[in-house]
Parts: sequence; structure tokens; C-alpha cells
Amino acid sequence: MILSRSGNAFQLSQLHSSLSDWSKLRYANETEIAQQLVSGIAAYEGKEYAMASEKILPQRYNLSVLGGSHAQQDILTQYLIDAEYKSGNVHAVTGLMKERVSRRTQWDQKPERFMEMWQKIDAMKDGMSDDIFRQLLRKVQ
Repeated sequence: MILSRSGNAFQLSQLHSSLSDWSKLRYANETEIAQQLVSGIAAYEGKEYAMASEKILPQRYNLSVLGGSHAQQDILTQYLIDAEYKSGNVHAVTGLMKERVSRRTQWDQKPERFMEMWQKIDAMKDGMSDDIFRQLLRKVQ
């Protein structure tokens, strides 16, 4: 993410290439997952939102293979949701946000919060401002 935002295309390319050496990784499939995510983030930062979604979406259930905290993995989910939002795919956004709420809600403590969030997400289909979308994306917990 940092390399992509810094605009250092050479270092980003080196990172992508280094991920093809599966002997340095724990599992052979880490290579493909990591390369797709690096490509997806680079596409997002390059404002190629449809391409970012195409790269990140198939990997969203594989993030745990790469390790990292739940919060770090959630950042990639946020990239995906925002890429879909910027592509105008409201149905994909609402579905992905509901999926995110389902994974992050602590069911034993806040079932009402879960239902409230789903209602707010459903309201997106009727249109909402970027500010409200950003607030809703941040509040999913």
C-alpha cells in the first residue's frame, strides 16, 4: 500500500516480482494471493477501480493465508468495498458491506447493532453521499 501510494513503480515492480519466488513463502498459494492483492492495490491507487475489484475480490476469503491481524485483513476488504463503490456497483457494495458486518459483529453482545447496520446498508440502494458512505464504512464493527 505504501509503495503504491508513494508512486515508486520500480520498488512496487520489485515487490511483485519477488512474490513469484514461492520458495521464500510458507505455502505455494501465497504467491498468487499476494501478487493479486499487490496488483489490486496498485490498480486502486491508479484509479482503475474495476481492475482493483477484479484482483481483490477472488482473494477476500484467502487473506488469512498471508497472516496479519484481522484489522490488517479488513483494510483489504475496505479497499475492495471502496473500489466497488467508486465503480458504481451499489449491489456489490451492499453485499460486501453486509458480509463485513456479519464477520465483525459480536453476536453475543450486539444483535440489535447488526440489524441496525444492515438497515443502513440497505438504505444505500436509494443513494447516499460520499460522506455518509465513508462514515458507514468506518463504523462497521
